[in-house]
Amino acid sequence: MGRTFRIAAAMLLSIVIVQTASAAPGWQPQESGTQQDLHSVDFLFLDPQWGTCVGSGSTVLHTENAGEDWVAQTLPISAELLAVSFGYEDFGISTGHSGTILRTYDGGDNWETLQDGWILSYYGVHNLGGSYGWAVGVNSIFQPLVAYTTDGWDTFDHVAFYLQHGGQNHEGTLYDAIFNTADIGFAVAGAWNGEGAIVGTWDGGLTWETVYWSPYALYGIDFPISDASQIGYAVGHLGTILKTTDGGYNWFELQSGAYVTLTDVSFTDFDTGTAVGLNGVIMRTTDGGQNWSFQYAEVPGDYNSVCMVDTYNGYIVGDGGTILHTTTGGEPTAACSVDMIPDNSPIIVHPGDFFTYTGILSNNTNSPQTTDVWLMVDVPDYGLYGPVKRFLNVPLQPNETISVPNVRQYVPHFAPPGEYGYIAYCGDLPDGAEDSASFDFEVVLPANGSADNWNLWGWFDNLTGDIPQQSALLNNYPNPFNATTEIKYILAQDTH
Repeated sequence: MGRTFRIAAAMLLSIVIVQTASAAPGWQPQESGTQQDLHSVDFLFLDPQWGTCVGSGSTVLHTENAGEDWVAQTLPISAELLAVSFGYEDFGISTGHSGTILRTYDGGDNWETLQDGWILSYYGVHNLGGSYGWAVGVNSIFQPLVAYTTDGWDTFDHVAFYLQHGGQNHEGTLYDAIFNTADIGFAVAGAWNGEGAIVGTWDGGLTWETVYWSPYALYGIDFPISDASQIGYAVGHLGTILKTTDGGYNWFELQSGAYVTLTDVSFTDFDTGTAVGLNGVIMRTTDGGQNWSFQYAEVPGDYNSVCMVDTYNGYIVGDGGTILHTTTGGEPTAACSVDMIPDNSPIIVHPGDFFTYTGILSNNTNSPQTTDVWLMVDVPDYGLYGPVKRFLNVPLQPNETISVPNVRQYVPHFAPPGEYGYIAYCGDLPDGAEDSASFDFEVVLPANGSADNWNLWGWFDNLTGDIPQQSALLNNYPNPFNATTEIKYILAQDTH
C-alpha cells in the first residue's frame, strides 16, 4: 500500500518498497550429470578451462570450458576411482580401489588399464611431468603402500612399509602425496588407531620415514610451489591443519576454527589457500594459515577434493555428483550487477535535452530474486542528489541478464553547465547497494529543449513498488536548484 502527501504544494512525500537482495555465494554449483560420489579433481596449472574429476561408478568427467560442460568419458573397465593427476595436458593417471591404475595420453578420450583386480587401494596419485609418478594407498595387510614409476607408468614398482612412531610399527593408509622434485616427496596417513602421520622420502619413494606424528588422521597435503618448496600444508580429522616452513622436515599445527574432518587442501602461493571437508566446510586463508575464514556454497554436503588453479579460480568436488566453481577465490559476489553503456562518447548535452544509453541488469545467482535499481546525479559544485529515478522490485530469473537499449535521460532546462556524474545502483534501496556503474556527461549552454525535470524514459518504466518493509529518508529530488522539490522517505507502516 502506498500513500502520497502534498505539503505546501512544493514537497512530495512518497512511500517505496525495500527488497533485500542477498550476496551470491562465492562457490557456485555446476551441472555434473551424475549422482555418483566424486573423489578427486585436477586442473592444469594456471588453466581454469581444462580439468578432470573422477569418482565412484566408473565416473570420469572432463571439461575444456571451465566446467560449463562436463563430459562423461568411457573406461575400459568398471572402477571405483579415488584420485586423478595430470602431468601435462594430455597425459593423466587415475587410481582407485582394487588396485586400479588407468592411463590416458589424449586427455581422457581413451583410457587404458595398467593394473586392476588386486586387493589394495590407491587413494592418492601425483605425476611430476610425464615420467615420474607415485600412487599411494594401502595393501591387503594394512601396510601403507606406494607405487612409483620413472618412465610414465610403462613400468612401476611397489614399496610397502609401516608407520614408525614411539619405537613401534603401525599399520595405516596413505591418503595423499605431493612431490616437489623427482626425489623429495611427502605423504599423509591415517594409522590403525585413528592417529596420523606425515612420511617423507628423499630418494624418489624407495624408502620412507615418519617426519610428524599427529593425534588425528591426515587426508590432504599440498606444497604450493614445487622445485624444493620450503612451505607446505596438510589437513585432517577434527579440523587439523599443519604447516612446514623448512621443506617438510618439521611441521607445526595451525588454528583452523573447524572441528570437522578436512579432506583436502590446495594452495596457489605460500599464503593463499583453500581447505575443504565434510558437512560443507570450505575455509580460506590469505596470510599463510594464521587466519582462516569460512566460505559458503549453495550446495551443502561432504566435499572430498579441491583444486585452486590460481588465486581466484578453483573447483571442489564431493558426494552426490557435487561440483563447485569459483572465480572470486570463494568470496561472495554481488547478487546483482548493473551497467550502463552510453550511445555516444563523450556525452555533451544542452539543458532541456537528453542523452541515451543501454541499461543492463543481471542476476548473479542461481535463484530467482527481485532487486531495486536507482539512479543518482553528481552535480558540479553540489554533489550527489537523487535518486532521479527508482525501479523497485525488479524481478530476475536465475542468472538472467536484462539489456535495454535507448534508455533516455532528460536534463532539465535549469541545469547549470559543467561536468556531471551519472550513477546507477542495484540492490536494496536506499542503503544496500550491491553494485554500481557510472559515466560522466557535460552540460553546455545554450539551452536546447523544454525538459523541466530529470525525467527518464525506458528500462523498467512499467514496474511499480509495493509495501515498504523499513523506513528511510532519501535525498531531495529532482534537483537542488528548483524552487519546487521533492523529498522522499520510506515508511514501514501507515502513519502520520
